[in-house]
Amino acid sequence: MSKKVALVTGSNKGIGKEIVRTMASYGYTVYLGARNEQRGHAAAQELVSAGGDVRFVKIDLTDSETIHAAAEKVRDEVGKLDVLINNAGVALEAEPPSMANLAVLKATFQTNYFGMVEVTQAFLPLLRASTTRVILNVTSGLGVDHQTHRPIVGVWRLSLARLQLFESGGQYVHRAPGKGTPSRRL
Repeated sequence: MSKKVALVTGSNKGIGKEIVRTMASYGYTVYLGARNEQRGHAAAQELVSAGGDVRFVKIDLTDSETIHAAAEKVRDEVGKLDVLINNAGVALEAEPPSMANLAVLKATFQTNYFGMVEVTQAFLPLLRASTTRVILNVTSGLGVDHQTHRPIVGVWRLSLARLQLFESGGQYVHRAPGKGTPSRRL
C-alpha cells in the first residue's frame, strides 16, 4: 500500500503548519505549500527534523506559474494527490465593498477565491489518480452569519464566503469553525 499524499497551501506557519505536522504524524507524505521560499523551507525542515515526510513546494496563489509548477513537482515525485487542503488566504482590508479600494478588493479575491480555484483545477488530475480524493477548503467563521448561513459583507469576509460558491471533483468538504456543509461526492 502506498503512502497517502497531501498538499497544504499557506502552510509555513499557523493553522496550515499544524495541519502539515498532524498529517505527517499520521504517516502522510505532506507537501508544505508556501509563497515565501525561505520561510517554507525553514518550516519544512523543522517538521522533517521531527520525523515527518514533509516536502516544501513553492506555491503563490497570485502566480499561475508557481501553481502549475507545484502540480508538476507533485506529479513527477509521487504521481498522485490524496488530499488537497486549500488553506492559503489573505485579509488585506476590512472595509465593506462599497468603501473598499478596488485594487485591494481584486488582490483579496485573487488569493482567496480565484487562486484557490486555480490550485484546485491544477491538482484535479492528481486527485483523480487517487482513490481517496479529498479537497478541504479552510475558511473562517467570520465569513458567514451563523444564524442565516449567508455571507457577511466586507471585502475579506466576502472573499472567505467564496468557498460556498465553489465545488470541485472528488470528495468536497467545506468546514468553518462550528459550521459546515455536508461532504458531497461529485
